[in-house]
Amino acid sequence: MIVAIAGNIRHQEVVEKVRAALGSVSGAKVIRGENIPVPHSKMVCRKKDTEQVHLCIGVPGLPLNNENVYAMQLLNTVLGGGISSRLFQEIRENRGLVYSIYSYHASYHDTGLFCVYAGLSKNNVVSVSELIFQEIKAICENGVTEAELQRSKDQVKGNLYLSLENVTTHMSRLAKSKLYLDRFVTPEEVVERISKVTRNEVKDIARAILLPDLLTIAAVGPWEDCKILQEKACEILT
Repeated sequence: MIVAIAGNIRHQEVVEKVRAALGSVSGAKVIRGENIPVPHSKMVCRKKDTEQVHLCIGVPGLPLNNENVYAMQLLNTVLGGGISSRLFQEIRENRGLVYSIYSYHASYHDTGLFCVYAGLSKNNVVSVSELIFQEIKAICENGVTEAELQRSKDQVKGNLYLSLENVTTHMSRLAKSKLYLDRFVTPEEVVERISKVTRNEVKDIARAILLPDLLTIAAVGPWEDCKILQEKACEILT
């Protein structure tokens, strides 16, 4: 059990109250399993009577303690993490092919997940999937520009500092840091690590993570043709 508290508090007073409430609680030490999840590629199309198709294209990501997790954060930001990202600008702003599009990276104790999501009309599924695969290929082959890297660093740092204004978010960071890493990672350390990431590191992690053989595609909505999505992925990425 981890108790995390943030805000205008007196540390010793909090310790005394927690000890009074929970001091008698006992339990066995939790031993984490050694069975690390084994990812595999799969295509799933589930037909559903909705107005739009919900399309997810994903690959395994990085666990929280991986040294490349900061480069991964910046890769995600450049590719689809915000309105300045490549996917948003090219597919939504320039072409107007989707209602929504973004990417995200989630890290856990022993694994992670990187995913691109798009909400779109069934008429645009093939063309949008092609564009997503093309952007993935481009970032693996050519990396990111210096301007993109700097903009992404500024965005990640800014989001971090803004999140600290939220007490709940700050409390959650404290608990997760202790739970997953057994130490507290300060905002200053995160900013320093982000600042040191290079273009080559972002390119390397893109090539290591965005592998066609581990690609999983899921579509929910008025769409059933998973085969063509798989064909497009093979055609562009291999």
